[in-house]
Amino acid sequence: MADFEAARDALVAIELARPELLPRADGPKAEVVARLSDPKAVATALSGIDDIEVFLRLGEAQATVHQLYGTRVARGEGYGSEFLGTSTAYLAVAAKQFRAVVDALKLDVAKLQADQTRLEGLLKMRYGLRATISTVMFSPFEAPGVVDAQEMVAQLGIVLADLAPLLLPEEAVALRDQLDELARAGARAPDLQRLRQALADDVPRHPLVSGLLAQHREYGQRTDARMASALENTLTPIDRGPEGSGHRYEFAGGGFSAVFDSPPHASVQQSLATDGVAVRVQTLGLRDATGLARSVVCSSRPTPGAESEAFARQVIDAMKPDSSKEVTLSGRVGLEASVSRDGRQALLRAFSHDNAGCMIIAEYPAALAVSAAVKARAFVDSVQLPSRADAAAAR
Repeated sequence: MADFEAARDALVAIELARPELLPRADGPKAEVVARLSDPKAVATALSGIDDIEVFLRLGEAQATVHQLYGTRVARGEGYGSEFLGTSTAYLAVAAKQFRAVVDALKLDVAKLQADQTRLEGLLKMRYGLRATISTVMFSPFEAPGVVDAQEMVAQLGIVLADLAPLLLPEEAVALRDQLDELARAGARAPDLQRLRQALADDVPRHPLVSGLLAQHREYGQRTDARMASALENTLTPIDRGPEGSGHRYEFAGGGFSAVFDSPPHASVQQSLATDGVAVRVQTLGLRDATGLARSVVCSSRPTPGAESEAFARQVIDAMKPDSSKEVTLSGRVGLEASVSRDGRQALLRAFSHDNAGCMIIAEYPAALAVSAAVKARAFVDSVQLPSRADAAAAR
C-alpha cells in the first residue's frame, strides 16, 4: 500500500516540477510505471486488506496516476501504453473496492433502500466505474495514433470479467456493440472474443446491481442530464498563442485571460444577486491530476449593486485568510490573500469588475506546497482583466 502511495506522490511531484520527465514504460523509472500498471502487483497489494479506508486510499492513489497519464493522452503527447496500464490497474482496484465496501458494511437491497445517503454513494461508485470503462474502451478513437486498439483490448481483457457483473445490461450491450469498430481498428479476434464473453447477456449481475436496476438507471439518467446541461453552458476559450510554459487562453467575449499549460474549461451561468438583479458568471478554469486547481471567475450585472465596490473585501474576508495585501491589476485596486484550510492552500485575488467582481483562485494540496506554490503564483500573475474603460464599453 505504501509503495503505491509513494509512487503516486513521486509522479505528482514530477508533473508539477519537471513534467517532461514523467516516466514512460520504456524509459528511465520504467519500474515505477510497471509497478503501477501490473494487475498482479495490484492483486498482491489488495490481498488481505479488510479496511475500507485503506481501499479508498489505494483507489485514490491509482485514480491520480490514471488521470495524470489520461491528461497526457488528451493533449496528444503520447503515453498511450502508460495510460492503458494504469487505467487497467485503477479499474482492478475500483472493482475490488466496490465489493469491499458492500461486504464491510453488510449492505443489501433492503438496507440501501432505507438509507438514501448510502444508496447515493453506491450508485455514484458504480456509475464512476462504468464511466471509466467507457473512457478506456473509446480511447483508441478519441486519441488515434496515441492509444493502440489491440493494446487496449488486451489490457481491458485482463480485468473486464471482474467488472462486467457491475454493468447494467444495456451498458454491456453498448460496449459489446463497440467491438466491431475495434476489430476494424486493428484489434485481434481472440482478444475481442474474450471481451464478448465477459459482456455476454448471461453474465450474472452483482446482487446490488440486479436488485437496484431502476435506481441505477435513474441515477445515470440524472447524472447524464446534469452533465449535458453543463455542456450546454460550456464555451470554447480562445487560444491566444504560446506564453511562458503554456498558452494564453481568453474567455470569448469576457475580455479576461490567463496562461494555462492545458486547454481550460470555459462556462457561463446566470444567477440572481441578493437584490434580484440577474448576474452573469463567466468561468475559465482547469483542475489537473496533481490536485492543482486554477480559475478566473468574473461576474457582471447591468447595474451596480450595493456590494459592487466592496466586492473584493467581502470575498477575501469570507475566506478568513492567513494574510492579505492590496494589489493592482489593469488599473483596478484589489486584494490578494493566502488561505490554509483542511489540508489545502490557496492563493486568491479579488477585484471589483463590471458592476460586480472577478476572483482569481489557485488552490492545491498543502502536501505539495513547495512545488505547487510556484505554479499557483505563476498562474495568478498571468491573469489579465479588461480595463475599466473596456468593460464599460462592452456593456
